[in-house]
Parts: sequence; structure tokens; C-alpha cells
Amino acid sequence: MISYKELAYVRELLDTEEWGSILINKRDPITRRLFLEKDDKRYCLHYMRSGTTKPHPHKYNVRVKILSGRYKHHLFLNGEKLYSEYMKEGSSYHIGNPNLFHQVEIEPMAYCWSIMINDYYFDNPHESCISTANNNLQEIEETEKQELIREFRKLL
Repeated sequence: MISYKELAYVRELLDTEEWGSILINKRDPITRRLFLEKDDKRYCLHYMRSGTTKPHPHKYNVRVKILSGRYKHHLFLNGEKLYSEYMKEGSSYHIGNPNLFHQVEIEPMAYCWSIMINDYYFDNPHESCISTANNNLQEIEETEKQELIREFRKLL
């Protein structure tokens, strides 16, 4: 899981100008992502509102912690649902298998602030991995990016 030391480190990193941003608005839920690659890790800070992702795998080891808000989290293996649970502030999970699919379901009018740390790429990622790269997604406007940084600074 994500340690308090890692959370403190990411909070310190918020004081740098190194953060990239992206508005993921071509699929639900609309997500505002701040990201930074450092120390062989990829740090992603997400703010999401209302919507449901399609079940999907990741191409890297993923650790997630909910900082504020909530969503229902579904986990699948080989097309079979393993479980569903509500994730709320303080909840965390780990996806350490390239064949695990997960789905995030945020209720209407609900939101979630989270941190995701990608530690390493899988040797054999699942062929269904989705990516934000090369999707003509826009950066978040600087004013909104600074507002997100201020909010994440409070939450971390």
C-alpha cells in the first residue's frame, strides 16, 4: 500500500514545477490528472466526478489510496468478478497482476480525490490495456491546475 512516507514525499513534490496535467474527457468518469515521473515511479493525482469506467487492466503495478470522496470498486480476473466494495477516504488497494481488470463506479453527483503510484511496468501486460497517450487530450488550464495542487496539498 502507499505509506505515510510516500504521501509526505508527494506532498513535497507538489512544490515543484515538474507536474504535468491532463484532462481525460473522452471516457467516463471525466478525470483531472496531475502526473510526475520521478525515481522510477509514476505519481498520478486524480480528481474524478460521476461516471463509470469500463473494466480495464493496467500495464504497470498500481497502488491507489482514496484521499477524499468515494467510489464503488469492482475487480475481475479472467472475466469473472472477484468482488465489489465501496472505497472511501483512507481506503486503498493494489493491482499487482497484469490480468486483473478493475472498474471504478462513481455515483451521480459524487466525487473522488485519489493518489495512484505506478511502481513498474509488467513484463507481459494484458493486450486490453488502455492509455491516455496519443488521444488528443488537453492539458488542464494553469489556473485550474494550481487549484488542484492547492487541494491535493491539503489532502496529502
